[in-house]
Amino acid sequence: LALGLLVTFRTNASYERYAEARALWDEVCCASRDLARLALLWLPADDGRGGAPRRDVLRLVKAFAIALKFHLTDDGNYYEFDSDWAPDAKRIRVAMKAELEEKAELSDDEVGRLCAAANRPLWALQQIGSVVHRALDTTNPVDTRVQMELEDHVQRLMVALGHCERIVRTPIPTSYTRHTSRFLVIWLHALPFVLWPSTDVATVPATLFVAWALL
Repeated sequence: LALGLLVTFRTNASYERYAEARALWDEVCCASRDLARLALLWLPADDGRGGAPRRDVLRLVKAFAIALKFHLTDDGNYYEFDSDWAPDAKRIRVAMKAELEEKAELSDDEVGRLCAAANRPLWALQQIGSVVHRALDTTNPVDTRVQMELEDHVQRLMVALGHCERIVRTPIPTSYTRHTSRFLVIWLHALPFVLWPSTDVATVPATLFVAWALL
């Protein structure tokens, strides 16, 4: 009973973290789409001073998503990355820069400033806010209500970023997970001695099956 409670609690805690993270990623996707939609509808393609607010917001929204996944994971969730070189920060940094240049279409200077930021996703959001603010002071200024709507979606991304960081920085306590694992291993090692009088030669497959089910 005690083992079942421990394993169940640990499984539930892990799944709750996964479910919350999945919901937050949905929020990032929805807020990004809304932000891009409003930018395409209301922001000018040219601000009359050599800037392109509409294109800049779209680029920075993509940069935020890329920066976020590298901010929250060790390797940017690259499926082709081998675990043998996952700790290679230099190689991962090169991959991040390449993705920012290719998918977000950032310039070398923008990539350099983003990579130098202490919090890269936050830097991208700050730049989006700056672009929206500058769009007010153009030959075709953005309506204040539209600006507030754009800022609201930036705020949604900011909140999602904070919640994601909370999940990463608040793991299941190590002492608890280790205690559960050690208890489970000891219990499984003792299991054959208890099963032998009843199962005889079937003890080995029975023990293996129970170990597989629990582990």
